[in-house]
Amino acid sequence: MNWIEEKLAERKYAEKPVKPKMTGNTSEDAKKYAIDLEDYEFQMDVYRELRVECAAHNLAIEQEIESRIKEDSGLNSIPEQYQDKVWSYAWSQGHSAGYHEVQNHLVNLVGIFL
Repeated sequence: MNWIEEKLAERKYAEKPVKPKMTGNTSEDAKKYAIDLEDYEFQMDVYRELRVECAAHNLAIEQEIESRIKEDSGLNSIPEQYQDKVWSYAWSQGHSAGYHEVQNHLVNLVGIFL
């Protein structure tokens, strides 16, 4: 496993709780469903908070990966006026196949300047 895969493995995801279903037609079934539904609503609140935390955590990981790709590829050694354009082009050409492809495109593009 290379460093990109290791960093991507650190991402976190929240698990959505399962909404309860009413299983019978008695008043006892309705009471149980009401209790289960109340618990579900609490779990959903926790889930929503956890999703925000996971999104922030995952964004930090992706920013770290992108920063290291830029550094390793030598993007910072080309004229500053071209860096954003070169990165955008490499991203548009490779992101659908993963960070490795973006890095490959970036290395090739940076090579043109050096």
